[in-house]
Amino acid sequence: MKTINDYKYSQRAVAPIIATLLMVAISVVGGILIFVFAQGFFTDTNIGTPNIESLEIFGYDASDVAALRTHVFDPITGTNTVTVSAAASSNLKDNDGITLFVRNKGAGPVTIDRIKVYGTDYLWDLAATGGTASATVPVAQKFALSSDGTVDLTDGPVIEPGQEVTIYIRYEQDTNGLVKIGRPIPVVVVTGNGATFTKQLQNGVKFG
Repeated sequence: MKTINDYKYSQRAVAPIIATLLMVAISVVGGILIFVFAQGFFTDTNIGTPNIESLEIFGYDASDVAALRTHVFDPITGTNTVTVSAAASSNLKDNDGITLFVRNKGAGPVTIDRIKVYGTDYLWDLAATGGTASATVPVAQKFALSSDGTVDLTDGPVIEPGQEVTIYIRYEQDTNGLVKIGRPIPVVVVTGNGATFTKQLQNGVKFG
């Protein structure tokens, strides 16, 4: 008759060395399966570098005069201004102009989609004045962009990394009415990616 001790010692486990080898083999096979599965995932996934847009509005001219400053204005000689066709007055009125000085501080180009003045959209003027590229100012409720201080409607609305430009805005009186000297002018620059950059201007003031 078998005793309890006989059953205890008759059933032996796997030797420690064999057990270790089995564990290593299972781990290797599992690692290979995971590697094969993940290799296709990382190969098929294309992770792009995000373009973080960063614009700085470092100055403006809303002085309501016949010749507005640009970002390359020379205060000694008084050169590098843009001529406004509308006559100067005590109010910001129809066809008056505003210039913004903008710097691209990001690592990639930035496209200006539109500019909001008092919440109204001002779009880029693609040579809208008679279809010619020789016009020196945009039409009402439009904007133009210049990198050299002269408004040229052939310049696209793209600001390259590190570039400084002047944005010329042609005011439309019908949407927001006259703006008196000293009143704030809220301006929002909206990029093609939807980023917004806000500047509070003051009518009759030069800044920067």
